[in-house]
Amino acid sequence: MEIPEAANCLSQLGHETRLSIYQLLIRVGTDGLSVGDIGSRLDLAATTLNHHLTNLCRAGLVDKQREGKMVWCTANYSRMNELLEFLKYDCCKDENMAECG
Repeated sequence: MEIPEAANCLSQLGHETRLSIYQLLIRVGTDGLSVGDIGSRLDLAATTLNHHLTNLCRAGLVDKQREGKMVWCTANYSRMNELLEFLKYDCCKDENMAECG
């Protein structure tokens, strides 16, 4: 992952509502949730939820899949892991820095 991609992911997660959506999807696991369930659990209007899901999907953090009339959302765990690896990559490489905890 390059800096612009990481910055975009972090920017999307830097919004309270999007972070709440993402945390919810992480908690429910690989089965994900329908868009309606996400809205109900977080008390979000459909238009507001759609706006935030669109941003998370564009950043690659959330995947959407249509099954009939339902749209299911799941956290993209590989993208999450890429972001975490990016953040950890240079950890403790500077000899003058104290050991990372």
